[in-house]
Amino acid sequence: MTISTLKDLERLVRLMRKEGVQAIKVDGIELELGVLPTKAQKPSKAPTLTTPGGIDENVSIPTDFPTAEELLNWSVTEEQQ
Repeated sequence: MTISTLKDLERLVRLMRKEGVQAIKVDGIELELGVLPTKAQKPSKAPTLTTPGGIDENVSIPTDFPTAEELLNWSVTEEQQ
C-alpha cells in the first residue's frame, strides 16, 4: 500500500480506527494513533424545587452547618446573655 495523497492517509486512519490498530508502518511512514477524543456532554437541566407533591422552597434541608442564630451566639457565654 502506498500513501500518495491526503485521501489515502484519511482512509488508512479510518481503517485503523475501525480495526482497533493503534500503530502501523506503511510505505516508510510510521503512524501512531492516540485515544479517540470524545464529545463533551451538555449538562442536564437542574431540577426545580417546586414539584407537585414534592419539595418546595419551604422545606428545610438538614446540614452540618450551624444556623444563623447559632453563629450569633457562638462566642457568647451564658453570663453575657
